[in-house]
Amino acid sequence: EDWTLYADEVDVDQDEETFVARGSVLVFDRGNQIQGSALRYNYGTGQGVVREAHGFILPATTFVAEEAYREDERTYRLVGARYSSCAVCQTPPYDWEFRATEVTIHPEEFAWGTHGAFWIKGIPTLYLPVFRHSLADRETGFLYPTFGQNSQEGTIVGEQFFWVISDSQDATLGAIYRSKRG
Repeated sequence: EDWTLYADEVDVDQDEETFVARGSVLVFDRGNQIQGSALRYNYGTGQGVVREAHGFILPATTFVAEEAYREDERTYRLVGARYSSCAVCQTPPYDWEFRATEVTIHPEEFAWGTHGAFWIKGIPTLYLPVFRHSLADRETGFLYPTFGQNSQEGTIVGEQFFWVISDSQDATLGAIYRSKRG
């Protein structure tokens, strides 16, 4: 259907409805592109796994992972992952990225993960035991926290909440803590 596979070698088991591909694996899946060293895929269920994976998931998620699982047509699970939605054509290190033990991506909706960290320009900035990251254009939720330091205000920590009221209205509410001022 909307699926293309390139590989050095492919073994097909028609009884089990599976195939195993090895060596320079490249998969095009409805516009998503995943590369890796090996693939095991069940074309009966639509589930599979790519080892040593990297690629992009539309509309704008670029990733590198030890393993990339296709759970169904709309769900991907990345193990040992680094991912970003800041630039599809960018290669690691990204301007910003999440690194996590496991991330589940629902394209055009959200990604959620466990044991993660938020990195900026290759520097870990925030540990996240559990996180949810919106991949939608506009969605109600917390924005990324802000951090800073200066001699007059001390350590500065801020958090904002973005509220989508309607298609033409939104509001942002926030709080800032300054260690020398409160």
